[in-house]
Amino acid sequence: MNVGALHAGNFEELHAIHHPNYNIGFLDISDFDTETPRAYLRDNFEKLPTFFKCIVSKDNFEESIKELDNLYYVMDECAEKQALIDFVKTLTSHFADVTDAPDMGISLEKVEGDLCKYFHYDMNHLRLVYPLLGPGTLWLNEDNVRREHLGKGKNELVVIDHTKIHKAHEKNITLLKGHAHPSAKGRAVVHASPPIKGTNEKRVLFRIESMF
Repeated sequence: MNVGALHAGNFEELHAIHHPNYNIGFLDISDFDTETPRAYLRDNFEKLPTFFKCIVSKDNFEESIKELDNLYYVMDECAEKQALIDFVKTLTSHFADVTDAPDMGISLEKVEGDLCKYFHYDMNHLRLVYPLLGPGTLWLNEDNVRREHLGKGKNELVVIDHTKIHKAHEKNITLLKGHAHPSAKGRAVVHASPPIKGTNEKRVLFRIESMF
């Protein structure tokens, strides 16, 4: 069975990611005010904590999402920081509608090197990734993957045609279907982090994991 990318026009259409025809999904959120959070992160990058994480429960959503108010608690309170928190809460709320998992693991990571430079697939169910700052995720079409070479640290063997490596647009939410998703059927999307080591690029990655 061929699988491919879902290009959703709105958050409701992202529900189609559960169909076996898709192993990756995208939604352009250019209409959102993403520049205020980006500017805040860019201006404060050196002072940002390396990692933030929390768990949000769908059964206790209104209360548990308040954990995100603690985001970057070591930073001074300001309108720009609140805009970032509100934006992250909005994405979390929409992902809660898409996933059928009871809990969601939320994380923000300041990336200063090559996070996952080897192409791989996730063992989890479903993951939302969004570069709050910096370049988007690299990913491969199924017909451009040699799955038998995955996990061996050899991108040159995994990728059939390196000119056909895709990169998610910085203004796109990306949904990655993992191996544990019932409809993955051995075709979880193969992806990697964009290389930034040795460049001046700064990256802050927002992730939400479906947790069972």
